[in-house]
Amino acid sequence: MLLGTTRGYHYPMLSTLFAQGDIYRDDVNNELIILKKLLLKRNLAGVSADLVALWYIKKYDWQGQFDLSEKKVGEAGIRLFMQPRNREFIAQFNQTLALMKKDGRLANIIAKYR
Repeated sequence: MLLGTTRGYHYPMLSTLFAQGDIYRDDVNNELIILKKLLLKRNLAGVSADLVALWYIKKYDWQGQFDLSEKKVGEAGIRLFMQPRNREFIAQFNQTLALMKKDGRLANIIAKYR
């Protein structure tokens, strides 16, 4: 089985299947290419962060053309990286993000991509 994957990403839950040759990686540069290859039937499945895939599906009006697995393949921590001189901004960012989580604004933003 050929699985669309993002180049440079590591999938611990799938590593045994890759090592045994049960699944073969088709590494590409981004999730959009993974979805396009699925549409072209070049891969049988693809791995993507669900919000990223859902955003592309919405953007390109591909609703109904993909099924999403219920089980997650892994967890990806997404963080901002900044130079040390921006520590003050990092503190402000973290404070604003915590407030957005608390008052529901972040959940509302994320819901737009589902």
